[in-house]
Amino acid sequence: MSNRCVYLRGKVFSGVGEGRIYVGLYRDLIKRVLGIEPYPGTLNIALDNAYITVAAKLFKSKPHFIIEPPAPSLAKGFVWKAYIWDTPCFIVRPSITIYSFDVIEVISDKMLRGYLGLDDGSIVEIRVPFNVNDSCRNL
Repeated sequence: MSNRCVYLRGKVFSGVGEGRIYVGLYRDLIKRVLGIEPYPGTLNIALDNAYITVAAKLFKSKPHFIIEPPAPSLAKGFVWKAYIWDTPCFIVRPSITIYSFDVIEVISDKMLRGYLGLDDGSIVEIRVPFNVNDSCRNL
């Protein structure tokens, strides 16, 4: 962690395709709450072991945003503004998830794999500001 940001690092991996379904279901709410037209899918990152405790603390902290479920059978989304290198994005942690604290799911208005030239196994660095109005760029 730095003075203003939480720092995470991990490897990109392919999920099972559920991210695309859920981003589609929550699309209008994401647009309203986060102000982006979300790319239909998530970027999955398996955190390095050294960062799992940091992620657990982050996920237990107050989120920057909460996306209410569009239907009673769906889960809330807890969201933190983030940056992969200097690219703005959002970490989404559903209140019901198959993942432990060792995985984060990221949404953006861009197809991050293509935009950042990522493949399975690519190492990414993620910075999450403590406060939503702070920036973690150019650290």
